[in-house]
Amino acid sequence: MNKAFLLIFLIFSNLTGQKTSPKPKQNLISHYQLHIGVVTVGDQKIISLREFMQGNKTFLLVANPENLKTSLVPEEQCTGFQQGMVSIDKTFPESVYVKALKTVQKHEISLQDAGITSTFPKENGIVLSVDLCPSEKPLEKGLFVALMTNFKQNKEPIPVSVSITGHWMLNHKEDLNWMKFLEKTHRFDITWVNHSYSHRYIRSLPLQLNFMLMKQTDVRSEVLKNEIMMLENGLTPSVFFRFPGLVSSKNLIDTISGFGLITIGSDAWLAKGQKPHHGSIVLIHGNGNEPYGIHKFMELLKSKQSKIKDNSWKLYGLGNSLEEYFKPAP
Repeated sequence: MNKAFLLIFLIFSNLTGQKTSPKPKQNLISHYQLHIGVVTVGDQKIISLREFMQGNKTFLLVANPENLKTSLVPEEQCTGFQQGMVSIDKTFPESVYVKALKTVQKHEISLQDAGITSTFPKENGIVLSVDLCPSEKPLEKGLFVALMTNFKQNKEPIPVSVSITGHWMLNHKEDLNWMKFLEKTHRFDITWVNHSYSHRYIRSLPLQLNFMLMKQTDVRSEVLKNEIMMLENGLTPSVFFRFPGLVSSKNLIDTISGFGLITIGSDAWLAKGQKPHHGSIVLIHGNGNEPYGIHKFMELLKSKQSKIKDNSWKLYGLGNSLEEYFKPAP
């Protein structure tokens, strides 16, 4: 590890020793609700997902229909709201967003790992997704340092998807601030994926009765409460949702799609022995609960070092990768 990256790591490590100050009242979210449809911002039509108040101001959470990037826009800048998923389908019939939702519908039957599990970028590489399920253990910081060390020649931020839960955020404020610092300093381009608020799990229950299929699960609360916590912590929720345990049902996925979210899975959960290939959505856990998966990813990085150096093996952002996949042939 060179001196520059060692210094960065030490600075980040020092941040974890600082006490987190109470959340400012102006950050608190109220009147949070679904606001699905199409709005016009300036002269551009975009997808509307949510409406909420923060402080005394009303915002919309919106998404670009092609690159799937989300952003927050003050309500007064938005005009011509057309409500409903039907409006989105009619306005953007050939968009990446609509095609991705339709792909999810074709792969929603499986009990485990439904939704989009891989993409197909033109060049060799993977989409890296890091899950932060509830855990008492600290963040796997070595993973992020290893990525910076291996991709240090990159001029662009390193793309990574982080699937985050509310209960992890509640118990890991300093680790969250550390990742936000990585993002703010343009070391990483993080896609913040909703992974549910509580991530309920009982080891003794079968999959069909576990995770979000567990009785008395309030799906709407699991999704929206987690988004609120993300926003209050300075994170912009993406258009993506990953089910806890990758366990779902057709009804659950239809509900998530109705919230305007695209279900993603993985075809390469490394701790389960699945091998990544061209375009894989690789799954590892950064919450300290699955060290074997981290070990296997470190082995993967080591095996690809020469290709990383000559830029023939890359990490792709989830949105950008899907944009390439669904782009019409010339």
